Amino acid sequence: MPSLHERTRNNVRAGIFVTVAIALALATVLVLSDVWQTLSKPFHQYTVTFDVASGVQNISPGAAVRVGGMQMGKVKQVRPMIADGVFQEVIEIDFSLDSRVRLYDNATVMIISALIGGSANLEIISVGGEPAEPAEEADAADRPPAVLAVGGVLKGTPAIGPLAGVLGPANAAKTVMIIDDFKATSGNIRQLTQRINQDDWPRWADDITEVMSWATSATERVDDLLIEGRGLFADTRGVVAENRESIGAIVTNAQSTSEDLKSVMSRVRTETVDKVHALLDTGQEGLNQASAVLKDLRMDYGIWATDVTETLAAARLTAQQLKLTSIEIRRSPWKLLYRPGRSELEHELLYEAARSFALAGSDLKASSHSARRLLEHHRDELDEETVKRINEFLGDSLERYSNAQQRLVDVLLTK
Repeated sequence: MPSLHERTRNNVRAGIFVTVAIALALATVLVLSDVWQTLSKPFHQYTVTFDVASGVQNISPGAAVRVGGMQMGKVKQVRPMIADGVFQEVIEIDFSLDSRVRLYDNATVMIISALIGGSANLEIISVGGEPAEPAEEADAADRPPAVLAVGGVLKGTPAIGPLAGVLGPANAAKTVMIIDDFKATSGNIRQLTQRINQDDWPRWADDITEVMSWATSATERVDDLLIEGRGLFADTRGVVAENRESIGAIVTNAQSTSEDLKSVMSRVRTETVDKVHALLDTGQEGLNQASAVLKDLRMDYGIWATDVTETLAAARLTAQQLKLTSIEIRRSPWKLLYRPGRSELEHELLYEAARSFALAGSDLKASSHSARRLLEHHRDELDEETVKRINEFLGDSLERYSNAQQRLVDVLLTK
């Protein structure tokens, strides 16, 4: 039976072990949950408001507040605005933000929903300070942006939808702006065509009628001039009869001059004309060869354009696949040596749908950038056929994106 001293020593050892274990457990919890960092950093409280029309898209207390994609705060409370017992159709979101972040009263705050799942985050797209766009209101143009006081209220920006999660908020906003500009351009073209048919053509028809009437009257005046010319010709014949001898001398001199001219013209015809014909024949042969070359280039261009387009599309698809593969290998390298089970194979359909959705989003981004560059540099040169082709190009990209999104939603709903 152990002695009292030995039992006391064992109890002390057990107490020290339990104390050290509890301390290590608390330290682990503090490190993993970032509680120590949260307690050690000062935070400021702010409020952002959203209209009922735009909604708050699954935002809830505890959601992350991100600045440029970095989590620097949390949502504290989501509540409706009540004044005098009446709902004002405004939703307020109270959130805490790292005190090192300085917000201005023109900051841009948006709710970004996750592509998969029902969670959402509060994203600060811009802290403000310098207006990114020209001010539209008079008071905004007169006063500079001011630092938002602690506890201040911001006006939230409505979310753009799934495009913000794929392209990023800034690129999604630019894409929507490009599509709106393209719609406005198409509307202007339709208005121009309608104006020509309804307003300009009737006025031009009247002008054409006046021109034809003037031509008819001019023909009558020409007939009168011919009659006057006949009388003048008769008078001239009488003058010639009276001065026949003088005219004969003039004709004799003209004949001698004509002989000299004939000799000169004969020399030109025998020596110069042959050279001119040779030069023209050479030029014609050159034009024929150039025309044949251009015809061959025009025929080959259609084939080359198709091959180049298909090659670029295949290269871009290959690059996207390699990018997704590298991301998957970097995130889970153990999958290279792991034989998947039945559950992993069942989830492969979800992964494939997600990949298709990401590829469709990338294709839509590339299409929107191409359309934006075309509108920025060649807006005044676009004709109706080009606008139609751009519309079909963007429509196809949007349709592929919509189909990929629908397939992803269908797979998620069947899980």
